[in-house]
Amino acid sequence: MLLMIMTLIGCSSPVGEIPLENFKEHRQFLEGRTENKNEDFQEYEKLLIENPKLGDSPYIYYYLSRLEGNEKYLIKGLRLFPNDPYINFNKRNYLSEEESHNLYKKILKDHPRHNISLINYIYHYNDFLSQTFTKTLFLENSSLIKELYSMVINYENGDPKSSEFYDFNSKSQSLSDSRKDYINNQINLVKTLYNDLEIQKEQDREERRRKINDLIGNTYSLDYYHKIKFSSQNEYKIYQRPLNCGGEGRWSVQGDYVVLEYNDSNCESTRNIRGKYPLTKFK
Repeated sequence: MLLMIMTLIGCSSPVGEIPLENFKEHRQFLEGRTENKNEDFQEYEKLLIENPKLGDSPYIYYYLSRLEGNEKYLIKGLRLFPNDPYINFNKRNYLSEEESHNLYKKILKDHPRHNISLINYIYHYNDFLSQTFTKTLFLENSSLIKELYSMVINYENGDPKSSEFYDFNSKSQSLSDSRKDYINNQINLVKTLYNDLEIQKEQDREERRRKINDLIGNTYSLDYYHKIKFSSQNEYKIYQRPLNCGGEGRWSVQGDYVVLEYNDSNCESTRNIRGKYPLTKFK
């Protein structure tokens, strides 16, 4: 079979020999043929001219919009098949890197199993995923890690038939072995990173509980005039020297800070004691 395909490529274009819905073989043929782009475009255009019924499905428009030097077939294909993942993918030929990245996200929202969109989406984060993560990096990038995890979980569990024209489980929609390896490695990396983030979050929650427990029952000076006692996990008592203008309020720990909410003291100066205070103050 391989010998036959190589022979076809060597002596004539196999474009008309490969079923149009077989994206895998068409991509393998087209990749690395940038010097033959115009020639290949003409071959696909000829197919459509000779058999207009090919335009009843989106396949031909994917190849034409991939190879064309303008947006003629891209516009026509999207007018006929506005939600097609492959035709939409070719919008990237006219977009910036950041715009292309947002395009992949949009395609994956509608077609979570669209493999070439996921590859390009996740490739954007190669450097990010390969770095060593500290606690600070985890906290600063927790939203992004969750987004990546959501994308790869949706890819694994998404509907393989999100379009009537494709089955993303089929061989004709599959990737080369090297790309399969890449995407599987990146998926495993994202899962590991997400699990590490969850471990870090649990450690932070445990540390927060410890910090709260260390404060409960103790009295501290906020300034020369005011003392505060953390009476429970979320309530405090505050008073001025010498034990007047007392009030009560609620408190919490956020990161490395104690947050004091409004208290009900009759004295304005005491009621104004609120806001964030570093944990190091309460020792």
